[in-house]
Amino acid sequence: MTPEELEAFKGHVKIEEHSQFRLLQKVVTHIDSQAAQIKALKEALIEEKASGLFNGPWDDGLPDNCGYDAAMNACRHEAEKRLRDELPEVSWDE
Repeated sequence: MTPEELEAFKGHVKIEEHSQFRLLQKVVTHIDSQAAQIKALKEALIEEKASGLFNGPWDDGLPDNCGYDAAMNACRHEAEKRLRDELPEVSWDE
């Protein structure tokens, strides 16, 4: 291999490494985006189920004067507990 061919090959390798790095960056960005969307969907699902509990016959065991925030937090906790039971295939700890 001539010195010129060797330099051309080195340049090609650098371009190839750069292209692979850029592709990897895109993949990681896409995965991060998907993870954020999944997290938002889980939170929305918990909120929806908690609203149903809050407005339904579920007894949170709290005193009547505990306030909205305390009651909703109890509903969110119960909603997540129920969703974990209903959807065991979902990873809830992320």
